[in-house]
Amino acid sequence: MPNYRYNGTLELKFSNIQDQIDFFSELGFSDMDSDISWSDPIGTVMLKAHAEAHEITIDAIPCNSYMRNMLTLGIDYIPTKPTYTPIVQIKGRHQTEYIRDSLTSTIMKNFSALTESFQIDLRRYLNYMFSELLNNVSDHSFSDIGGFAMAQYYETHRKVQFAIADKGCGFLANIQAKFPEIQTEEDAILKAMQKAVTASKNYVYGQTRNAGFGLFALETILKYSNGNLIIISNDTMLKMDSSNKTIHKLPVSWNGVVVAFEFFEENTNYNFEQIQRIWGAVEEGEEEDDFFL
Repeated sequence: MPNYRYNGTLELKFSNIQDQIDFFSELGFSDMDSDISWSDPIGTVMLKAHAEAHEITIDAIPCNSYMRNMLTLGIDYIPTKPTYTPIVQIKGRHQTEYIRDSLTSTIMKNFSALTESFQIDLRRYLNYMFSELLNNVSDHSFSDIGGFAMAQYYETHRKVQFAIADKGCGFLANIQAKFPEIQTEEDAILKAMQKAVTASKNYVYGQTRNAGFGLFALETILKYSNGNLIIISNDTMLKMDSSNKTIHKLPVSWNGVVVAFEFFEENTNYNFEQIQRIWGAVEEGEEEDDFFL
């Protein structure tokens, strides 16, 4: 198993976070001899949430000045080059729209070359995905620290990454309240990704919609765009690419939820209404269960 530690440095990336989960121990950071030389959004939000939950100061995190800056800047900071959003803390639904708009507008600055219609569709994609995951933290995490989120656009690979992390109860505790037969985090994650295992009607972009499609819709969007998804709930990780899903048992429990996704510009058809029709409306007689928005 690769450990991605080179000459005393450590990388926390979308592609290797499963192998690096042992860096996050119950009492602090388990590998203080390794400086963090690079972190994708998934590693950054996990660092921030872990430090907040364990009352570890940012200065005590073994990382370079660039990483420390990323962990410190707030939502109102405007980067010189808008390829990333400063890390933001989610404390309630009242913040969702503001945070979502800030994340989306920053990322959209990297797509000025797209036609106007494609820009509109891409903005709707991002608004939808960001809103769903921000609301999940507010509604279901029961996290004392709320959650942390950030997004980044990588010019070289022309891809967008987004990650959000909390230190709450995880999927199983939520799912078991309605489905007591679900006994594992793995089954809880898979259940939450099913169509209509999410619920209440609410307003998005000024229109009423059935909100029973949160993770199901996210999965559909990512499959449609050949994207990748990671979901961590306590000691279990789901990884999904365009062709399959795999489940991994983690050697160290995260004690909360992490959701991260990435998609590549070249693989994306930006017609939002078309993809919306794919996940569709709730079929007649199909039950909506209120778990993850």
